[in-house]
Amino acid sequence: MSVTDAEGQPSTDLMLMNLIDLYVDGFSLQNIILDVSVFHQESTSFEYQRACQLLDIDNSNDEFFSDAQTVILIQASAGAEIACIASGRIDI
Repeated sequence: MSVTDAEGQPSTDLMLMNLIDLYVDGFSLQNIILDVSVFHQESTSFEYQRACQLLDIDNSNDEFFSDAQTVILIQASAGAEIACIASGRIDI
């Protein structure tokens, strides 16, 4: 996925690797990222709860992160909402 700035100039490429599960909804010609949230442990935040809902994760499972997994939620102001689980620790 290539990410561009507000003027349309390429800024960076975002490559999600070692994915275990992926959820994408609403993909369109223009996908505008509002926020990216990365979780290495459980959280009570809305973003973590939303990612768990989209990925059908039982967020009451205390052992979920014991396998060194990362949960990522990419929220859109327009276009695709993306949630994924990756093996290992991923920092964006």
